[in-house]
Amino acid sequence: MPAKRFAIIGHPVLHSKSPVLHQYWFRKMKIAAGYSRIISADGRQALQLASKLGIHGLNVTAPFKQMVMEQTAHLSAEALGVGAVNTLIFNKTNTTGYNTDVTGILRAFKINRVPLKGHAVLVIGAGGAARAVLYALRSAQAHVTLVNRTIPKGQALAAVSGVNFKPLNQLATCVRGADIIINTLPMGINIIQESWLNDRQIVLDANYHHSLLEPMTRAVGAHFIPGTTWLIEQARPAFKLFTGKTAAGTIPEQVILENPFASLNNIVLTGSMGAGKTALGERLAQRLRWKFTDTDQDVEKTCGRTITQIFREAGEDHFRALESRALAKALTGQRQVIATGGGIILSAANRALLRKKALNIWLFARPDQVWSRISPANRPLLQNGASRTTARDIFQERFEHYFMAADAILDTEEPTITRCTDLLYAEVSQLFKN
Repeated sequence: MPAKRFAIIGHPVLHSKSPVLHQYWFRKMKIAAGYSRIISADGRQALQLASKLGIHGLNVTAPFKQMVMEQTAHLSAEALGVGAVNTLIFNKTNTTGYNTDVTGILRAFKINRVPLKGHAVLVIGAGGAARAVLYALRSAQAHVTLVNRTIPKGQALAAVSGVNFKPLNQLATCVRGADIIINTLPMGINIIQESWLNDRQIVLDANYHHSLLEPMTRAVGAHFIPGTTWLIEQARPAFKLFTGKTAAGTIPEQVILENPFASLNNIVLTGSMGAGKTALGERLAQRLRWKFTDTDQDVEKTCGRTITQIFREAGEDHFRALESRALAKALTGQRQVIATGGGIILSAANRALLRKKALNIWLFARPDQVWSRISPANRPLLQNGASRTTARDIFQERFEHYFMAADAILDTEEPTITRCTDLLYAEVSQLFKN
């Protein structure tokens, strides 16, 4: 039975920790499922690719949380209340949107034995995270004050959320008078001074990477709740929606905080014939100022024969062995964009090597949609009168392997190579900027 498929959409999306969380639980609970990232700057196009992929459930991150509501047939009370969706479940006839951030924030306080009802809670920031926090706090009957730098934005959110608003010049007074402080400002921004805090307070920082609030909170003896707690607890209900099972145990903080791509020095492009691996790979390598490698070209250069000749004279098995050696050799290098043959993922050993040694991007393109790019005369598996039907069969045979091996997926059926290169460069340049 094919594994269930899940993914996350957002822009950017490679930084997301959702795949790390869900894959950890899949492995621990021995659930046959895969989870990837969809690269797109357009939420509607991301949803279209999810449909093509047969995705069972999606997580949604910025900037698509509001947009997907328009595309969703049914919405949970939390999604309606917050005005944002972070989890989508696709059924046979409809789509349902949920917001698990609300449950996540309430659970973060509950497991830390922090009551909310009747307590003075200060929320700093008026972005998407704050919307979910305010809805959760109101449902818990806390006394909430919102502070935001931009007054009109803060006032509007406070009004729709039914909470008090104070301008930034009253922040010090608000901090001193709060029982609980929740920071939702972007990473690297802190506007609280240590002298405003006291040892009776509870502080939660939504930023789980290098919190600037944590050291000063601990210095005054206050109770600090890391953002990783909220992150994990919002993922649990999503996991239950995805699988019907309760996520087992917690996740070690080091698993969450470590960069899964930190040790990788190569980008590998996989995909079917006509997906654009070579054309896009050459352009991406040029933009990154990396070396470009094509495993098919390497095989031909080493053997002094074309791929078609190798297939005809020595057979597919022989070619696959040569292809595997070319991949292993290429992955000993660094700072390369590597285009691979469509069948590179047929080998379990190759798939394991790809997951260990490279950031893997599946360029998604179905044969019928890109047939004009495919020259059957140069495709060994489309020789002797083979047709589109053969190409479709090959694609379907490899589909599951492509998905399970992919760190991220980019639709190359309709966008131009230039547009696809721009999208991919915007994502990977942030990972490899050093």
